[in-house]
Amino acid sequence: MDIRGFADAGSGATARLVACAGDSTTVVKLASKADEPVKLKGTSKDAIAANHAGMELGDFENRVTFTVQTHAAKPVCQITLVLVVDRDTDAADSGDALLAVDSLDIQMATPGKAKYQR
Repeated sequence: MDIRGFADAGSGATARLVACAGDSTTVVKLASKADEPVKLKGTSKDAIAANHAGMELGDFENRVTFTVQTHAAKPVCQITLVLVVDRDTDAADSGDALLAVDSLDIQMATPGKAKYQR
């Protein structure tokens, strides 16, 4: 599963994205390599940037690999995304945070019989 999106966290604030799928739970890295720019598929970043000109929205892309249990006759994979942003409420001017998922690409493959390609 490929997850793409963008995030911004001010001083004293943090943002985390937790992906639960199949047999794994992963904290998604909210950064991308500088030499590989993220290609977002949606338009939500443009709308947010237009309304909040000063925000520095950093794009992220991460791949989560998981296994679907196959003991059922028709296996189902539930995917849960938990978007967490928080700040220190005891500190004045502790900042704010924004986290958005732009797109999910999911490919199910039989082990040893398929290869993921972009």
